[in-house]
Amino acid sequence: MREFKKFEEETNKEEGCIKFHAYPLVPTERKIILWVNLAKRRSVNIDFTKPHTKNVQKQKLTEVEWLIKSNV
Repeated sequence: MREFKKFEEETNKEEGCIKFHAYPLVPTERKIILWVNLAKRRSVNIDFTKPHTKNVQKQKLTEVEWLIKSNV
């Protein structure tokens, strides 16, 4: 969780990020929900170029099990 909290802090500083939050799905499991609300869809692509995002990807800490998108 330590790495994800750093990731959360840096992502929340990004232009276009309304709110990013990382939290355990169930405290006893190693599953984490990454919840993000962005001003624009293209903000996701910009996020993937940031050093803090690349750092998390490089560590291979995540595996996407499901993804929900909304245009609302």
